[in-house]
Amino acid sequence: MDKIRQTITSVLDGQTVSNELLAQIPDLDSEKVMDRILDILKEIYNSKMPFNRYLGINVSDLTLERAIISISTREELQGNYMQKILHGGVISSVIDLSGGIIAQAHAMRQMKGVPVGEMIMRFAKMSTLNIRVDYLRPGAGKDFRCVSKVIRAGNKVAVAQMELFSEKDELISMGTGSYLIG
Repeated sequence: MDKIRQTITSVLDGQTVSNELLAQIPDLDSEKVMDRILDILKEIYNSKMPFNRYLGINVSDLTLERAIISISTREELQGNYMQKILHGGVISSVIDLSGGIIAQAHAMRQMKGVPVGEMIMRFAKMSTLNIRVDYLRPGAGKDFRCVSKVIRAGNKVAVAQMELFSEKDELISMGTGSYLIG
């Protein structure tokens, strides 16, 4: 609970967050509030998660239907230094986090009427259950983007489809992941 409160506090520019304040944050019935929560999710993924910062990911677009994450390769992320291709572990990580953020965004649909503070606490408990990654081509290039969407969601589990493209719009890899959302 304290970690969640610290994360919310840091996202809200240092404002102290109490249980009372969490309960008072409006629910998701307002489109403006939903857009703000999506912005907070982007901020968390872009700058609050140490591993994501190390990878240098950028959540460039996030809606309830789709997420787009960009990453640029650098020497530390290469798997084959002679060919300068992106490491398969980096590819699977980007695919997984892309599926995770779209599963969280999609779960907001089921949280109508839930106070935002409680919803953010639920987000902290969401996790990857399973992921499958198919590597279709070597990760050659400098800039990559991963596009993800939810293909099915129930009350507890969401299944997402993710595709990683090179800067030449070549499909490099694709993945399917199951995410605990409830």
